[in-house]
Amino acid sequence: MKAFGPDVLIGMGTSWHLGLLGAVLPRGVKKIFYEGMAGESNGIKDPRWLVRAFFDEVIAQSPRVGENFNRSFRWKKRTTAIAAFPEPLELTATLPQPRRHAIAPGTARAAFFSRLVEGKQALWLVRQWATLKDLVGVLHIHGRGPEQPGIEAFIAANGLGKRVRCCGAYPAGQAYADLLSSYDLTLLPTIFPEGAPLVLLESAACGVPFVANGMGGIPDYATGNPDCIVVPNQAVFLDGVRRMVTALADGQIDQGQLQRFYLDNYSQAAIEKRWLDHLSVESGESRAKLPRLASNSAPAAAP
Repeated sequence: MKAFGPDVLIGMGTSWHLGLLGAVLPRGVKKIFYEGMAGESNGIKDPRWLVRAFFDEVIAQSPRVGENFNRSFRWKKRTTAIAAFPEPLELTATLPQPRRHAIAPGTARAAFFSRLVEGKQALWLVRQWATLKDLVGVLHIHGRGPEQPGIEAFIAANGLGKRVRCCGAYPAGQAYADLLSSYDLTLLPTIFPEGAPLVLLESAACGVPFVANGMGGIPDYATGNPDCIVVPNQAVFLDGVRRMVTALADGQIDQGQLQRFYLDNYSQAAIEKRWLDHLSVESGESRAKLPRLASNSAPAAAP
């Protein structure tokens, strides 16, 4: 421990080791827990109860996630919201330069990007085609997971192959940005207790508006962002899609403004500045003046 003398410990995940590390480090070390999940407790055996006992501050990936953590773990100390560091699309690809444009009614290209597991609701979405067929031109499902065979079977059994496709895994980097940019809107009807899904930020980064179910921290993506629609529950998800395609047809969605919202609030540069400001570090200071940081993370269980 003598060789391990950080000024700040930043940890995340659901590991007992992290909580115990917070317990053994001296009081002079500022201990920050980063809540990268939904902020909901998994019961009395959840290792994050140790955060309540031994950490000084919680930084959540969105304001609502922070509120969930405060309530679930009866957290009374400082809570801040700073978006998670993803693998920013603007660093792995050249983003398109979207311009505001209208989409003719019934012709919008819609896509779903995520794991094909029940909580993400891709199969549910495909089963809504009787309504969606009058709203969008095509629906493409991108991702892999246990729901894929059911999705493919539903498409085949109902003869939807000309307009509905299950496309399998999607690429990364430039190929992913180009693929995302080929659509007019993305859809995420998730019922998981989400934190803040990266796929929605990636859609915004490409200037592609989205409709999402407001689980976990997702509603925070709509704060100050008029070019997306987050619905309060899945029961009105299709109404949200209808509102979006109507807004697209009327030219009310500003695709360029949506991308600027992402760059101003969720890009690598924006998040880095938030962290530096929060840790009271001027970005122009030398590395020698930065506080010594220790990080500890553990993989979070898939929701």
